[in-house]
Amino acid sequence: MRYIGAFLLSLWLLAIGATQVNAQAGPEAVSSKIVPCPMGTPIGEIEGETILCGQIQVPEDWSQPDGRLITITYARLVAKAAVPFDDPVIYFEGGPGGTALGSMLSYIVAYERLREDRDVILWDQRGTRYSSQLYCPDDARVGDLAAYTAAMMEFAGQIVAQGNPSLEDGPQAFLDRQRAIQEFDQTANCRTYFDQQGIDVTQYNTANTVLDTLALMKVLGAPAYNLHAISYGTTVALSLMQYYTDHPEADLPPIRSAVVDGVYPLNYDYTDEGLILAYNILRVFDDCEADEACAATYPNIRQRLVDLLARLEAEPLTLADGEVLGSSDLRDLLTASIIIFHSSLPYLPRMIDELERGENATYSLIVSAVLAARSLNPSVLSDEEPVSELGVGVPELTSIAISLRETASQLEMVGLEASLIREALENTQSAPEMYLFMLDRYLKLLDISAATNLGSVLEGFIAAPDEQTRAGLLSLNSYIGTPVIKRQMDRLVEGMTDKEVGQVFAGLISREFFGQLTGLHMPFLFIVNCNDRASSIDTEVSFEQYRSFAVPQLLDDLSSVATMQASCEALGLAASEYASLPPGVVSDIPTLVVNGALDMATPAESGALVMETLTNAKMLTFPGLTHGATIQSRCSTDLTYNFIMYPDRPLNLSCLESLHRPFVSPDDPLPDLSE
Repeated sequence: MRYIGAFLLSLWLLAIGATQVNAQAGPEAVSSKIVPCPMGTPIGEIEGETILCGQIQVPEDWSQPDGRLITITYARLVAKAAVPFDDPVIYFEGGPGGTALGSMLSYIVAYERLREDRDVILWDQRGTRYSSQLYCPDDARVGDLAAYTAAMMEFAGQIVAQGNPSLEDGPQAFLDRQRAIQEFDQTANCRTYFDQQGIDVTQYNTANTVLDTLALMKVLGAPAYNLHAISYGTTVALSLMQYYTDHPEADLPPIRSAVVDGVYPLNYDYTDEGLILAYNILRVFDDCEADEACAATYPNIRQRLVDLLARLEAEPLTLADGEVLGSSDLRDLLTASIIIFHSSLPYLPRMIDELERGENATYSLIVSAVLAARSLNPSVLSDEEPVSELGVGVPELTSIAISLRETASQLEMVGLEASLIREALENTQSAPEMYLFMLDRYLKLLDISAATNLGSVLEGFIAAPDEQTRAGLLSLNSYIGTPVIKRQMDRLVEGMTDKEVGQVFAGLISREFFGQLTGLHMPFLFIVNCNDRASSIDTEVSFEQYRSFAVPQLLDDLSSVATMQASCEALGLAASEYASLPPGVVSDIPTLVVNGALDMATPAESGALVMETLTNAKMLTFPGLTHGATIQSRCSTDLTYNFIMYPDRPLNLSCLESLHRPFVSPDDPLPDLSE
């Protein structure tokens, strides 16, 4: 059966009565209706024709169908074809706490090809922005925000003065620190506030979101679905797939394909949050050993890195210029390469090879590039990497726009960087608007985890208005981990007048922008993770694994587990006792498991984890790409499209070669950064 979206959707959106959740009927919405799109209509789209929005009501507690109801809002992006395929793609946003509807402009660009012949369903999961948002206002959490932020500056100074705990300090030091932070942050007040509102925070979990998904699918009425999920969205999608396995007798629409990108399954060990950096650094050297030319030039380079780090820890190396290089210094430089300065990655095997012999030419080059925020020789980069920076040096938006357009055309891809630039051009009229727009989209699409850190930084600017300067704005940009976007935003700031800088700060600390950082991700992110994972989060258990890690010199920030444990305690959602991780998802649905090799949120190891139990899956790790790899390059979007179109056929992986960065050999000339 095929359909024309706008005509038949109205037939599907009929109110249906509430029912108990049971395996035969499956969960059903209490009611459904078409509504005006609450997030507005993007340019080029026509509400009621190319975009159709609706809402369903579902029980907050699915085991109590007569209890409190919550609203789930969705949007159907109608396919371009007159007679599209009748199995739409339903997208699962990350977070927990991300808003797919609030980021619709970006997804319209990212889903441009899939929309040629399939509808795409975007929706906000329970508790997020347009679906009964779980928002804890500042006055409920801390009362007087100005007084709180002033006190926070003093408290932050004390934390900095204490220094970061180390592995040797043990788990209790980390827990004590995070408990103090949670107490100061008054997280517990949010739980009190939600209770007073009659909100049962224990019901905001993945299991209930799966039931919401099934209710939404029934209302939409398609005969089959395809799943596309990124980050935490993969937790929901994989759990949905497990529901199908566990309820084979249920009357559920078929799922013909699933793409899970940046995998975060329920059996993911949260301990790995402290190991992601190490995994990604080591992967660069694993890739060298898997490359015939690099392996011949730098044999056994991964182990040589491990040995060098151990040697530098025992006895730091004095370089030719008198600089003393310790293991932490080398780790910090490797970290900068992995997180921000990706153009230095092809140089890393050569750098280790030289440092073993006491030579530091490549090391000094990379340090200089990092300090100057300069890209290294673009000839060693992939064809899909941007080949030039924005030449923004004047305040007029027209000049900025010209440079943005030039860069966007040179990107020649459907990746997030290009789509974000195009959106900024189409939807803003001034430099401050463009800055706020790009930062908002970056946080929602490219690095949702950065929102929490950014919220804390902005609290400091609220408490210290004299620091709301151009230099302050540039320092804020340092939290942007995608080099392309950071360069553009730096140039926007450099080209602004002082008045425009002030306008940006006014926007940043407004309730509309600042509120989403402090309210959407904190504490909602913790609520969902605590409800899902609290029983398997234990700082002492994690430290047993950290102590046995093979390359301890690469371990830096080990506070993630303690932060989650302390947050669960503050919210009253801590588990009474530790329990082992649940089993992996078992499913025979055709699945494409996607990872970005440089993903600092969900490492490729988590993709390998789900492959252990999926029985009909393919796994792709994209070189050079980060979190949300499926919408970052032409290669990844093409492979996603082809898999959804033909999930049972082999994939043509030839485009992966365009993403490989050739490693630099000892004879290659080093670039001159003075030019």
